[in-house]
Amino acid sequence: DKTQEWAENNYWHQPVERQVATLVADNAFWADYAMHDARTPFLSKALLEATSSFTEMMLALAVLQVPFKAGAHAEKSEGAAYTLTAASPVLFFHREIRESARAAAAGSVLVAQRFFRADDRARFENNERFDKWVFDEFLPQVVYGTHVVLTNPTGERQALNALLQIPVGAIAVSAGAVAKGVYLVLEPYATQTLEYFFTFPATGRFAHYPVTLAKEGRVVGAAEPFTFNVVERLRRADTESWAWLSQNGTPEQVLAFLNAANLHRLDLNEIAWRMKDKAFFKTVIGVLEARHVYHGTLWSYGILHNETAVIRPFLQHSPFAAQCGLWLESPLLSLNPVERFDYQHLEYAPLVNPRAHQVGAHRTILNPAFLRQYQRFMTVLRYKSRLSAADTLAVAYYLALQDRVAEALETFGRVKRDEVAERLQYDYLAAYLAFYTGDLEQARALAKAHADEGVARWRERFAQVLAQLDEIAGAERGAVPVNAESRDQAQGALAATEPALELLVEAGRIRLDTRNVAEVTLNFYPMDIELLFSRNPFLQ
Repeated sequence: DKTQEWAENNYWHQPVERQVATLVADNAFWADYAMHDARTPFLSKALLEATSSFTEMMLALAVLQVPFKAGAHAEKSEGAAYTLTAASPVLFFHREIRESARAAAAGSVLVAQRFFRADDRARFENNERFDKWVFDEFLPQVVYGTHVVLTNPTGERQALNALLQIPVGAIAVSAGAVAKGVYLVLEPYATQTLEYFFTFPATGRFAHYPVTLAKEGRVVGAAEPFTFNVVERLRRADTESWAWLSQNGTPEQVLAFLNAANLHRLDLNEIAWRMKDKAFFKTVIGVLEARHVYHGTLWSYGILHNETAVIRPFLQHSPFAAQCGLWLESPLLSLNPVERFDYQHLEYAPLVNPRAHQVGAHRTILNPAFLRQYQRFMTVLRYKSRLSAADTLAVAYYLALQDRVAEALETFGRVKRDEVAERLQYDYLAAYLAFYTGDLEQARALAKAHADEGVARWRERFAQVLAQLDEIAGAERGAVPVNAESRDQAQGALAATEPALELLVEAGRIRLDTRNVAEVTLNFYPMDIELLFSRNPFLQ
């Protein structure tokens, strides 16, 4: 069976289940594009970040305003100086070597140990990440972490045992332990990081035994001891951090932060307690919607405030939606199986049905892939009280695939062209079915209207319709293949140049069909059938 299953890609070689937001992830390049003022050519030094997929690379090249053919740039070198005068928009990558200060002599293993607040461990400036280490004061009932960096600056392989221990008076969290030994191997010039988390239940000063490394029973490295000063309130709080603002800031401060910050870096659950205030809730939802960010916990408060516009997307993203069938239309919940990737329209070609007529009491689809697709389609339709024009068009196509031509014609006749968005597909199916009704002029008119179709696959399909019509009109069959790169069409064109002859005797008449034959000699011989049968009764 050479039948192939076809689906619209929309994106090059991407199945529908992968056509989601992560196909083109947000990064610095797209941030630059969003901020571009359109008065100057768009260029971005973050181009190399837009390389996660072929789709993203093509989109990036499409919006990047670099010419297909570069101008004649002027280059000049004088000693260590290099000057480039661009004749057209250009992306220029460069690297230089600068003198730096020498580091102090290193030991056999270098150990660095720092502490951070788990819910506020980094800050970003110009899209660059900087760690926020905590050195002086700590708060009770807040989760902190220890970040340990081990470096082997030698050319020798180091097999080490590391002892990790939380501070005195602390409680281990995140599946941690009060004290833990870790065996690790540091390859030459390699670095490895370790982390563990803890929290203090009360205030006070607590000593901490630092991370210690041992090799063959001897200590070969350790961090500096540290004493934690846990206080009820910080003397110098970071009032610009999300961890502080979400819990202590005014509503105005929180909203200002949300409008300016990268929302994907924030834990929006931190402001869930504020969403009981309806005015604050509506403002936050508006800010997030304007930034195209959805957060299930915050949207769930739409039920508390009886906001239908917020409840609808919340229910669509909730597990409850999966329990409501494949299709649903209601005031609070709408389910579309195509949008939810539960169903997609598929085509099958070339599909040849081995039986032209029904055998038995029930019709049977022998192609297993088509059978599954048809049953899935029928499952979707059973949820609907009335079929849309697009549904009816798909039904007509699947009936035609089964050679149920009369039913396909009747079903297709109920579809009006201006009621469907798939005008191209409608015209092709109309041209195909016109062969059965004998309306060849209509088929030709439809095919000519799409002779210059932009999509090559559809342009070729309509060209094949025209070729078939020309053959019916008496043109030489297969003289020129529609697609010169198609092996099947090329073979068909060559086969059409070979001589062919068919003889049919029926109802006392002789019919002779020829192709590429200039002259035929037909000889008649008398036969005594009775004598022939007597001599050889089993002659075939």
